[in-house]
Amino acid sequence: MSKLTRDFLGELELSRVEILGGKNFPGAQLNIHQYLDVEAKKTIDNKVPAINPLAINLWLKNIGGQKLLQNSSKLVKAFLAAAPNNIESSGKDLIKAQKSQQDFENHALRLLKNLKLMQELNSHSEDSSIEDPNTESQSD
Repeated sequence: MSKLTRDFLGELELSRVEILGGKNFPGAQLNIHQYLDVEAKKTIDNKVPAINPLAINLWLKNIGGQKLLQNSSKLVKAFLAAAPNNIESSGKDLIKAQKSQQDFENHALRLLKNLKLMQELNSHSEDSSIEDPNTESQSD
């Protein structure tokens, strides 16, 4: 799995944890939102491609009903403009699965494959420690 793919998967997991934790710690959630908005501005200013790990983190928070700050919203809009049309259903699946890390990871892997970030998983599935939920075991 490429570093970029791991970065995306890590940001999705981070977003999941922040969404769950933010329900109990609204002050921490506000601090995280402010920090991520500064990072979003840097990402925009540096003209990072629209499909990027921070954008997917913020997108998931947005799908989960969190209000995003200005720069974060801009980054998510750019992400959505570059993403496939069916991405919203993937986001809803991730939100539904957020309490189960394994279910969440399975949905996240499907999303990354849909975003064309998991191409190498099909050719290296036997070497990978993370299984693609769409790949069946093959016996020789």
